[in-house]
Amino acid sequence: ASVYFFFNEVPQSVSHAVTIKALGATVEAWDPATGTVSPLASTPGKGSVTLKLDLKPYETKLITIK
Repeated sequence: ASVYFFFNEVPQSVSHAVTIKALGATVEAWDPATGTVSPLASTPGKGSVTLKLDLKPYETKLITIK
């Protein structure tokens, strides 16, 4: 699995379309604060995965692709 760390550094919520160079069919968000693991909808590309990433103010998420 590939693991990616995202952190929102601002006091506002943010939403981005993120394209990650990775191979895999299962994309999950891991919340380091709660230990919650949630599946994320994603769109595969040639050697990449695109997903919508929503982060609350100062929130962190670990994204895994496997």
